[in-house]
Amino acid sequence: MASATRSRTRRRAWLRWALVGVAVVVLAELLIRHVPPDGASVTRTEVVTSFDGTVTSVTMHTHAYTGNTADALNGALNTAPLQRPYPLLKGCRNSLGGYATYKVTLTWHGLPVQVWSSQGCGAYSESSGGLPNILWTRELPYEAQARFLAFP
Repeated sequence: MASATRSRTRRRAWLRWALVGVAVVVLAELLIRHVPPDGASVTRTEVVTSFDGTVTSVTMHTHAYTGNTADALNGALNTAPLQRPYPLLKGCRNSLGGYATYKVTLTWHGLPVQVWSSQGCGAYSESSGGLPNILWTRELPYEAQARFLAFP
């Protein structure tokens, strides 16, 4: 009888600590989404394909931003109009001749707080704190794309 009581008490203690751990992770995820970034980097990956669809070359370029430009990029991505979830965006990339994808990383003191990945059609999906948002994407307006995604 005492053994069963001890076992039940241990299970409850383990369950409490597990719930505390889950609560801490959820709280950290919610907090990291509201940390204002102080820097940004944009990585463009260019994929060149041949006529039969095979990849012939992959090139990556990265450009870093700070200050007002990083703030403007953060504002443009976080206030862009909502679009469909990225698994529903099909047929937006032109595979004839290749395509380019973008990854925008917003950082706070060098730590990534938001990562936006292009999904085609001007849509970007967000991964804040490590959890991807699969419910919707944001459609970055063409003017903002031309301003931030053009490399010097």
